[in-house]
Amino acid sequence: MVPLELDPRLTVTQWVAPELGNCSYVVTVRGEGSSAVIDPLRDVDGYLARLPRSEREVLLALETHIHNDFISGARELASSAGAEIGSSAVAELTYSHRPLRDREEVRLGGWKLQVLATPGHTPEHVSYLLVDPGGKPVALFSGGALTVGGAGRTDLLGPLLARPLARDLHRSIHERLLHLPGDVRLLPTHGGGSFCSAECTDRRVSTVREEKASNPLIRARTLDEFVSRILEQGPFPQYFRRMRALNSAGVRLFGGACPTPRALGLEDFDRARAEGAIVLDTRTAPEHDQAHVPGGYAIGADGPMSAWVGWLFSPERAILLLSRDEREAREATRQLFRIGFDRVVGFLAGGFETWADAGRPVASTKLIEAPALVERLRSEEPLVVVDVREAHEWFRGHVPGSLNIPLATLPQRSGEVPRDAPVVVHCAYGYRADIAAGILEQAGFTRVLRLVGGYEDWCAAASRRQPS
Repeated sequence: MVPLELDPRLTVTQWVAPELGNCSYVVTVRGEGSSAVIDPLRDVDGYLARLPRSEREVLLALETHIHNDFISGARELASSAGAEIGSSAVAELTYSHRPLRDREEVRLGGWKLQVLATPGHTPEHVSYLLVDPGGKPVALFSGGALTVGGAGRTDLLGPLLARPLARDLHRSIHERLLHLPGDVRLLPTHGGGSFCSAECTDRRVSTVREEKASNPLIRARTLDEFVSRILEQGPFPQYFRRMRALNSAGVRLFGGACPTPRALGLEDFDRARAEGAIVLDTRTAPEHDQAHVPGGYAIGADGPMSAWVGWLFSPERAILLLSRDEREAREATRQLFRIGFDRVVGFLAGGFETWADAGRPVASTKLIEAPALVERLRSEEPLVVVDVREAHEWFRGHVPGSLNIPLATLPQRSGEVPRDAPVVVHCAYGYRADIAAGILEQAGFTRVLRLVGGYEDWCAAASRRQPS
């Protein structure tokens, strides 16, 4: 939660979900009992804990668009706290809400939020311009219409609509948003780390003036250049394909709170595994590499865990957590809850130590440093290098002779990896490679090594090694 100083008459907080690369916002008019939550996450208990009843006598839950990357918390706020849901009339949601139209005004105490139709990221997208009691525009809650250093991608609804939506987005930015005063604060939903955004930075707050000066998409010289840049995107997680329909219809309500994972003994843990539950090891990569439960997946809670779970698995699969402690298990459960993965059976009480102390089989991930990999590649010994980065990363530079199998496709393509030589897996920094090592382990590979660091580490080591 990050407090933002917009106006002394307001309390504005930015709620960051780093694993999603997203932000939601809570705006409260001081002393007037009116608050709005913009693009709320599904676990709304945090908002309500920070909003005394005196500050939410009038509570709004406002959506900028139908989300592809997380389950909306708007209906949870309506059910738990009586919030009025506001969303674009074009969205045609099937549950009770206030349909909002272009230039309509939503009152927030003495302030107002002006609805601006800004299609492009999605067809129904709207932005909210916060205007003070004197009529001065103060901030723009832009969703994915305009982000810091970029904008929301336009291909989420498929290739047929990607190009028309890109043209819509260009119009939304140039005909609607860039005409706002330069000092209007830009507060987007999507930011660095979001698979929904194009070319955005890690900064999460900007101004219209700053974006005019530095945003590469805005500075595109022609419409064709803008469209080409916005369409030059990598893939997005598989779970995105089902999320829009879920948010349009509304999912099961949980009373505003994220479920608490159960602490399991070994017997219950074993039973769930026998019934088909997958084991997610949410510890850090070094901890997992040193020793782990065979057959588990290393998807650390210190990275974009939910995105990769959503990319690799079905939400119908039951999940067991192997975490360092209950706090980490709760955080992992919360991240999964946000994307609709609700079948978390629980976590192993006592963590990996419980497993090891019981004398259960233990596996480890062998590591190789970049200088050692350079030497191995120069030797006569057979070696396979599997680069699990995306194709666009691989084409910018790669280890000569490496196989490019993006991580999301590795479970289906592991048969392309030769089995008669040691296999080194790597990515950009190590997070994806650790997941890949587990996938290959489950596919029966017995000589898998993970490169410490990533491609840039190999580049540095290779440049230091003089040819003989």
